[in-house]
Amino acid sequence: MSARAASLASRRGAGLALALVLCALAACAGKKGGDQAGGEAPGGSGTGANGVPVFWRVLGYGQVLGSILGVQQTADGGWIGAGYQQQRPGDRSTSTVHVLKVDAQGNVAWERKIPLAGGAEGHGVAELEGGGYIVAGSSHLAGTETAFLLRLGADGAPLAGWPRTYGGGSRSGAYAVLAVGGSGFVAAGYRTVDGHESVWALGADADGDPLWERSDYGDSCGGEHGTALAAVDGDLVVAGSTGGPTGCAPFLMQLSPSDGAAAWHRVYGWTAGAVGRGVATIPGGG
Repeated sequence: MSARAASLASRRGAGLALALVLCALAACAGKKGGDQAGGEAPGGSGTGANGVPVFWRVLGYGQVLGSILGVQQTADGGWIGAGYQQQRPGDRSTSTVHVLKVDAQGNVAWERKIPLAGGAEGHGVAELEGGGYIVAGSSHLAGTETAFLLRLGADGAPLAGWPRTYGGGSRSGAYAVLAVGGSGFVAAGYRTVDGHESVWALGADADGDPLWERSDYGDSCGGEHGTALAAVDGDLVVAGSTGGPTGCAPFLMQLSPSDGAAAWHRVYGWTAGAVGRGVATIPGGG
């Protein structure tokens, strides 16, 4: 197994349940489901730190291999999650994009399983200001990984004309997506350029047409690439992992949403196996 494949395998996890763990500002510590197939799906609720309510759910218990890879809180106080289900473990051609909407207590409002040709996984998801959602992911038609964006209605149904694919025919993947400006999107992931996997970012309009696309930010590392996006004071911050002579290292990079130009790019310690997977703003700035 290649380093990239091993990294993706560890990121997606193993086991025969699709787990969605959502905690409102508190950690869900010590929550474990059973290990037998069938039976009632594990779940629970309680009170976390400082009295904050906590719930946890396991979906598809004992049925399929799968995972939720991206989650965002929605305007109604609930959550939207995107990932995949795989009917034959290890066979990515059997992967189906899985999107579900839950309320603030973790109760499923709706669930969509969206097959794409060749198999596909959802990696990131964002709610749109005008209603509906946008999912970023990777499809596997003809054995080549290809980045895609998939726009959904408010009920999770795919809109006509979607998904849209990117990467110019090169091997690519979209791992994070963010709605910007009320009518467009920014996605981040990786793209293969001259035989090297490079960190990749895309700006697109509401129809998914590219406004800009760049992959000149440096090599990616171990299948992690650009894996998270956040908006900071009108600009964008991308988190991920880059490659170097001694291994992988996490990075943060600030981009202009108008053309994807990097204002700064910082790498934090060359340590084999180190990766960056998330980014968020904090009160008071930073």
